[in-house]
Amino acid sequence: MRTGPQPPYDTPMEGQAVDGEVAITGPGRLAGSLTPEAARRSAEALTELADQAEGQPGAAPDDDEAGGPADQDEQTSSSEP
Repeated sequence: MRTGPQPPYDTPMEGQAVDGEVAITGPGRLAGSLTPEAARRSAEALTELADQAEGQPGAAPDDDEAGGPADQDEQTSSSEP
């Protein structure tokens, strides 16, 4: 079940500890900050959800050469040498 018109990104979020908060940036326009406790709980929840999603039919294969949305990576990788 897709939640929006854009394909899912295969680029992980990045974070930094800044002034006692966890600043998060990611693909698209994802940006924000969390308290340390909220960041820990989010990381645990995301790990559990990723495990669930991997077991579902139609799960996208894991690709360490991350870029934009998963469908775009397939298009660009076929044109590389």
